[in-house]
Amino acid sequence: MDSFAKAVVGLTASVLLLLMVALPLLYVDPPPPGFVESFVLTAVF
Repeated sequence: MDSFAKAVVGLTASVLLLLMVALPLLYVDPPPPGFVESFVLTAVF
């Protein structure tokens, strides 16, 4: 259960960090199609 809790905390932190980084970029200047997907894939893998 401890490792599961660590995984949940890590996943939540990474999602929040991704939102903090992605939302201002999307509002300031919409990225070209495929940029967000490639960024997410790079972050995940």
